[in-house]
Parts: sequence; structure tokens; C-alpha cells
Amino acid sequence: MTWVRRRDSQGPSQKRSIILAGLTLAVATGYLYLNFEPTPAGADGKVKAVDVTRLALATRATTKPVSLSAVLNPPAAAKLPAEQKTFAVTEADRIALLMNLTLLEQGRRRLADASDYTCTFFKQERIDAELSDGQFIELKMRHKPFSVYMKWLSGDKGREVLYVDGTDENRMTVHPGGWKARLVPALKLDPDGSLAMRESRHPVTMVGLVKLCDEIVNRRKNELDHRHPIRCRLVENEVVNERTCYCFVSTYLDRKTSEEYRKSIQYIDKEFLLPVCVKNYAWPDSKQTFANDSALDESTLVEHYAYSELQFNQQLASEDFDRANKAYGFRR
Repeated sequence: MTWVRRRDSQGPSQKRSIILAGLTLAVATGYLYLNFEPTPAGADGKVKAVDVTRLALATRATTKPVSLSAVLNPPAAAKLPAEQKTFAVTEADRIALLMNLTLLEQGRRRLADASDYTCTFFKQERIDAELSDGQFIELKMRHKPFSVYMKWLSGDKGREVLYVDGTDENRMTVHPGGWKARLVPALKLDPDGSLAMRESRHPVTMVGLVKLCDEIVNRRKNELDHRHPIRCRLVENEVVNERTCYCFVSTYLDRKTSEEYRKSIQYIDKEFLLPVCVKNYAWPDSKQTFANDSALDESTLVEHYAYSELQFNQQLASEDFDRANKAYGFRR
């Protein structure tokens, strides 16, 4: 079924299509709520020891997208007219997008009830056409006021970043790791400045699950409202960092719809309903050729983020976001 603009008058076939879409969505919604655990996001507890080697292997999860039709029996794409098949978006794609949105909105509401959390954050980004090595970072997040503490566990090991909204004229405090930590004092930088952004695609003010959820939710709402041409597939039981997830694989059919991303893979934790792993892929250069889809993805991966060892409501204190904390390596 292709999506077309609604007219003032609708024929019998159009009405039947709308009724079918409504029934299919109802089935999808019922299926969704019967198959995820309605438990609160996280619980109190000590942060587990981090096995960086195990996490490095776990973040390399691969997926084999499965059509939602295998679960919900929407109209088959094979019935589309031949001239429409290339760019057609089926009812299954739209339902997958709706399920993706519903899950994230539910997870976002739960996250609003958590005052803070700690975790291990994995970050890999393509900067100036070069894909960086994956970095594991100890992360502490507080929601009010928005506060971030990061300490690198790999890469520039020992580097620390501290940011508290409304403090130090909204500048972040950073010092390098390794031997440079003994020579270079902590610096206060504009999070959006060129020096702070030299090795990152996004500023520290965009770090964390709240920001990630809000970004994806807003994108999904816009895509659904404007019926953008997107293929979306659901893989039900993917495992990332020993957590069972829903996996949504979205592929954009029109570069005008999404200039930044060609494809996005989201792993949504089935208990927390939060995007604990996200991989985004850019559009290739028009002159590039690839042997297969795997080679294309490998060449165009631009962002890979993952959150593991999540512990919510840790009652983080002001000291956790104070550069004077004796456990931190910031120099006055």
C-alpha cells in the first residue's frame, strides 16, 4: 500500500484501507503492551565493575531485519504496482515507526521520574571522514540541574569532563588523560566552541538518555506527521550488553527527507524502554561503490552510542559534580 494525500472525498476502497490501517494499528498496539515488562526504569544499587573487553565485543551486535508482516500480517508489499515498489512505504513500515515512537515516549516518561543515573557510555564517531576508535566512558548524569561527569576508561584514559547547567557561565571543565594530565591544567571551554567540538559530533550538553530520547521522538513525530518515505523493520529479541532489546532498523528512501542520516539502528531495552544502543549511517559519496550492504554500512557509520551498566536513582550529590571532589583529577 502506498501513502497518498487525503482528499476531501473518499471512495469505498480508500475507506476500507483506512479501516484496515486502524485495525492493524490496534493489533500492533495490543501486541506491544502485552510483550514488554511494565517495570520502572532501573533500581537502586551499586555500579557493577566494568569489563571493557566484554563491552567492546557486545557493542558489535549485528542484526538481520525481519519484516513486521511476520508478526502482524499487514498488506503484502508484493501487491504494490510495479512502478511504486521502489519507493513505496508499506503499512508495516508505518506501524513499526509508531511502535518505535510509543516505546520511546513510555521510556521517556519513566526516565523523568529518575533523578539521576550512572552507567558506562560507549562512543564512536566519524570526525572529518575518519572513524574514531570506540571509547568507553564512566558517566554520571543528574537531571536537575542538568549535570554531567565523564571519565574516559579507554582511549585518552583518565580524561575527565564536568558540566553543570548554570555554573561557570555554562562552560565545561576538562583535563586530558595520560601523561598530559600532569602537565596541562583543567580548562574551561564553551561546549559549542571549536576546541571542545574538535573530537566530537555533539556537545556535552547533548549527552545522555534524556537528550537522545527527545531527539529520536521529535524526529519520529515529524516523519509520521509528514509521511516521509522510510522503511522500518523490527527485530524483536536482540541482545546488547546482556540486555534483551527491541531493534528498529530505519532506512531513508529519499535524501531530501534526511540529509544527515541514510540509515539508523536503535536497540530499545525491553525493560527500561530506552535506546541503550544507537547506530547511525550517513549517505555515501555518489562516486563510491560497495560490494554489498555490509561494506556500505561499514564505510558510512558515523555514530555509535551505547549505554550499559545502567543504575538509576543513585542519589548523586553536588560533590559528584564538583571539580574539587578529591576522587577526581581536576587541578585548580
